[in-house]
Amino acid sequence: MNARSAGQTLSLGALEEVLGFHLATATVTTMDTFERHIGTPLNLRKVEYSLLLLLLANGPLAPKRLGRALALSAPNLTLLLDRLQQRDLIRRERSESDRRSHNIVLTDDGRQLAETGAK
Repeated sequence: MNARSAGQTLSLGALEEVLGFHLATATVTTMDTFERHIGTPLNLRKVEYSLLLLLLANGPLAPKRLGRALALSAPNLTLLLDRLQQRDLIRRERSESDRRSHNIVLTDDGRQLAETGAK
């Protein structure tokens, strides 16, 4: 066994100066932390959690606004909303100001899950 494999700190060499390497390392740590504390215990993907927190902070929102905030295409947003509605975490309601459009609203279960995750 040589000295480098015996527990000594590994030199990063040129990687010390590569921003992408540090961003990738931070991403791995962040994703692991999310999965341990939010994703697995609450059975939520990151985008699902983000949507629930947007609704918790802002109240009912038009799907188009949610899609823009989360950088989702209309088809991907529709799939996401369908999944959350099947879990009874959100519901679609007609807009009071424009009866032709809908708003996305947290259900009681959705609000409770978002509040739990936000703690």
